[in-house]
Amino acid sequence: MLDVHVTETPSQSPLTGSHSRSARIALWCALAAWAAIVVLYLRHRIALSPDSMNNYAHVWWIGDGMWHHGAFRWSMPVLGHGNAMTFPYGFVNWTTAALFWPVLGDYATTIWTVFGALATIAASFLAFPELRKGWWAAGVLCNPAIVFGLLFGQQTFLWSAAMFLIGVAAWRRDRPLVAALFVGVAQANHAAVVLPMGCVVVALYW
Repeated sequence: MLDVHVTETPSQSPLTGSHSRSARIALWCALAAWAAIVVLYLRHRIALSPDSMNNYAHVWWIGDGMWHHGAFRWSMPVLGHGNAMTFPYGFVNWTTAALFWPVLGDYATTIWTVFGALATIAASFLAFPELRKGWWAAGVLCNPAIVFGLLFGQQTFLWSAAMFLIGVAAWRRDRPLVAALFVGVAQANHAAVVLPMGCVVVALYW
């Protein structure tokens, strides 16, 4: 009679360890890159990029009206041949930055842009805890929408994305009112981009 010995198949492949090590290396490299980018960005009082001057101009205009003229300006005649509006979008980030404008000056806008990028990363991990480890975490840190959002100065998009993701996190934790508040404010803060994104997400959910 033939004896058959059955050996257990290991639950993990021999390469799992190396994959785990490489994921940790990638994650630490991404963290180091972000640290370097943030330090270099914050060295500049005004960080020039394709979209950044829009932020500096609006924060200055709002802050100057609030602190020097005691008025909350809804129109911005210094732009658009006198027909521009102060808040085509960005009312959350620009107004809060303007509150610190007398103390920080243009640095307030620079700091608020960096904060928007870091908040979007943190909100991504909050909304999707399953992305907090390994290659997934490195992927979040390398998300081009966040990286280029900072480098291009897309402050309003970053702030709105962060608020939208916080709304997703609240929804996944069965807090629909909090979710509706954050998602609604995010969509109103950047109606051109985040509003349709939210509509698509809701449509896919239903």
